[in-house]
Amino acid sequence: MDRLKLFENLNEDFFKSVLDHMFEGIQIIDNDWRYVYVNDAAASHGRRPKSEIIGKTMMEVYPGIENTEVFSRMKQCLEKSTPTQMENRFEYPDKKIGWFQLSIEPTVAGLLIRSIDISKVKQSEDFFRVAVDAAPNAMIMVNSRGKIVLANKMAEQLFGYSFAELLQMIVDQLVPIRTQGEHPQLREEFMRNPSARAMGSNRDLFCLTKDGKEVPVEIGLTPVHLDEELYVISSIVDIRERKRAEENIHRQTKELERINGELEEFFYVAAHDLRAPLRHISSFTSLLKEHMANGGDEKANKWLQYVIDGTERMRMLLDDLMHYSQAD
Repeated sequence: MDRLKLFENLNEDFFKSVLDHMFEGIQIIDNDWRYVYVNDAAASHGRRPKSEIIGKTMMEVYPGIENTEVFSRMKQCLEKSTPTQMENRFEYPDKKIGWFQLSIEPTVAGLLIRSIDISKVKQSEDFFRVAVDAAPNAMIMVNSRGKIVLANKMAEQLFGYSFAELLQMIVDQLVPIRTQGEHPQLREEFMRNPSARAMGSNRDLFCLTKDGKEVPVEIGLTPVHLDEELYVISSIVDIRERKRAEENIHRQTKELERINGELEEFFYVAAHDLRAPLRHISSFTSLLKEHMANGGDEKANKWLQYVIDGTERMRMLLDDLMHYSQAD
């Protein structure tokens, strides 16, 4: 019997040593919510020595825990003998936050809780969300099935949906109704051959807002791999203002073309109409000059020459005006 007891003690010490060297936190809780065993990783996760945990109930170690979601999930697991997993946000006494991935499993004696510290992962996710939210354009992230898993504030403003509503949607719901039928196939083709590129080259793109309006946009697609799954980040630029500016420029250009056409027509008509009386003036001044060649005084001939020279310059200007109005 002494040998058997010694063997059992050796086995218990061996398994405790193995559990204490595990990366995962291990907690064993009996049916009365009392801590039976806690390994080094779990004690580190809670930032408490084992002596303050083992032998005490969860309610004694963490007052108020019975009012939390994690306790509700543990209670359901204990009562229904169904394992569950969850991410748990834990606030330390110094107000710092830790995040843990929990696997809660029923046992004969109570519960086995395995925990992995994912605080750094969550911190990276928070940094990523802050960066995305700070982007000047609308941004959404979808998984390989087209489900939206992330959206920034600009996306909420553009589409008119709340963050929670967007997370319940498939990206196909954000394209115009007339293209929703073909969009899943286009999305699947992109997933088979993902690459960073602009979407819809050489064609106008539109998105569909919550109130049914179509908004012209430009979209850039960037595939990313996270946890061995493919995601796509879409950067969406609202180009309504640019389109309005382009339409104004086009409208003004057309108006200028119309005005130029009218001016050209006016110049042509004016030049044509003025040439006829000018020819009469030129003809009669020439006749008058011939008539006065022998009998007129010098001063009269000089003034007459001024009229003839001025008429000639006017004719040349009208000819230039005619040529200008007919130029392409």
